[in-house]
Amino acid sequence: MERLANFALSDDLDNENAPKNPSIYAVSVAADRARLHHGTWIDATQEVEEIQEAIDQMLAESPIRGAERWMIQHHNFGCDIKPYEDLEELHEKAVFIEKHGELGAKLLDDCVDVEEAQSTLADHYRGEYPSEVAFTHHLVDVVNGGGFLDRLKAYIDYQAFSSDLFISEYRSLVLGNKVHVFAA
Repeated sequence: MERLANFALSDDLDNENAPKNPSIYAVSVAADRARLHHGTWIDATQEVEEIQEAIDQMLAESPIRGAERWMIQHHNFGCDIKPYEDLEELHEKAVFIEKHGELGAKLLDDCVDVEEAQSTLADHYRGEYPSEVAFTHHLVDVVNGGGFLDRLKAYIDYQAFSSDLFISEYRSLVLGNKVHVFAA
């Protein structure tokens, strides 16, 4: 079991005490209600049993005797996590984000669950491009394998074609200055 840090909450949880891997800051609900802010950072990529052990240890050390309830007060997943997220789902999300980074987190916000996010990435991902129009140029180049369209390329309105493609055929997720393209 790996307990990462145990400290009182401050106004800024995004400090050097916050771990880099997908983690949660679990707090004792009883202590939180008493404004004692007792909690700990927990690595959510650990096995579910280890996450539960870390939570149990945090509750055992709570300044409120007999504290049994806990919640997630903060996390660094980069996607939506509920305060009372199921530990199995939490772990699956953490492992997915650890493997796929910011794109994985963005997909989790866009999909129903981890299974759909995995399927979307495996079956529909078309790559990373500077823009949707750049993807459209790439698509025309792929279709033009025989060179037939070379003479017609000057007449293609890539902006309009791109707009049409991304209405129904493709969708994109923007991360920083890159566009990740998925088939619809």
